[in-house]
Amino acid sequence: MHTYTLLLSRKPPSPPERIDFDADDPARAFLIAQREGKNRSVEIWQGKKRLGTLTPMGGELWQIK
Repeated sequence: MHTYTLLLSRKPPSPPERIDFDADDPARAFLIAQREGKNRSVEIWQGKKRLGTLTPMGGELWQIK
């Protein structure tokens, strides 16, 4: 089990919203991003390592960078 952090973007000057979760892998981030992120980009972190960014593309589509 690993701890992951999601940082959901907000309008400046507000800091990103932070959500921590425990899972075997970061796949659960998609469910949380859909539920909590609405139409916001979400960064995924594992500790100090940035794993990527999820950007909503409309409907069920997400771009992963």
